[in-house]
Amino acid sequence: MKQNKREQLVNLFSVLNEKSQINAAVLVAEDGDILYQGAFGYANLVDKRLLKEHSLFELASLSKPFTALGILQLAQQGALNVEDPVERWITGFPYQGITIHNLLTHTS
Repeated sequence: MKQNKREQLVNLFSVLNEKSQINAAVLVAEDGDILYQGAFGYANLVDKRLLKEHSLFELASLSKPFTALGILQLAQQGALNVEDPVERWITGFPYQGITIHNLLTHTS
């Protein structure tokens, strides 16, 4: 089953890349297993610097709703509780007593 998904992902991203319809670093995972990982296009269009799988991105506020959705899905699955203190999940987090809920609602 996962092998079929891997093959479909390879085919999808190969076609998109061949048609120059993708400019992204991609990682698709399921149940903790990486099904596909790749990078396509440019990190910088001006100097034609290629994207790499571990390229860094300045995402700004665009990533906040996606992160919140992922956290809420994990809470719905029972994998975490939004009232958990952040230090439970991030070792060395320097602010005691801040909850995941605080971060989601910008009240930290």
